[in-house]
Amino acid sequence: KKAVIVFDDMTRPTPVKDVAPHVLDILHRAGMKNDQIRFIWALGSHGAYDMINARKKLGDMVVESYAVYNHDPFQNTVRAGRTPTGVELWFHREFMDCDLKIGIGCITAHDHVGFGGGAKIILPGVAGIETINQFHNQLFRDPSRTGLGNFANNIMRAECDAAGDIAGLNFKVDCLI
Repeated sequence: KKAVIVFDDMTRPTPVKDVAPHVLDILHRAGMKNDQIRFIWALGSHGAYDMINARKKLGDMVVESYAVYNHDPFQNTVRAGRTPTGVELWFHREFMDCDLKIGIGCITAHDHVGFGGGAKIILPGVAGIETINQFHNQLFRDPSRTGLGNFANNIMRAECDAAGDIAGLNFKVDCLI
């Protein structure tokens, strides 16, 4: 009944305005209407964006045809559960209210999780501030299991993946730039 497309912020080079029309085409062919689909910036604790940036990232068609939300980690979140290591998961309410959860992002080297991509779009992308704090505290559990390019057995990547499963992230389009 309701689909959400979570997309990364302006600090990432993802060509969301080139990818989103293909995702939207599939959703529309499946019978979804514009008012059943919404977009949420995966901002984590980064600042909100205005419509000028939304047009740059999403394109005019998306901005003019669909609801677009900024994520605010300080409000409008609901509890989703807890990861196996105990991170309390709170996510954007609109994201959690949707039946179909899709992400659009990219794979880039990342100094904590090894590489961006996958469920990192939601943790920390659309997580509440306390969840983001607990997630970043994982850096101190075992520094040898985090770090740039360190993907295998990365404890922070494992937190992202567990959060994606718990929150019900259904599909992710990751661009390799």
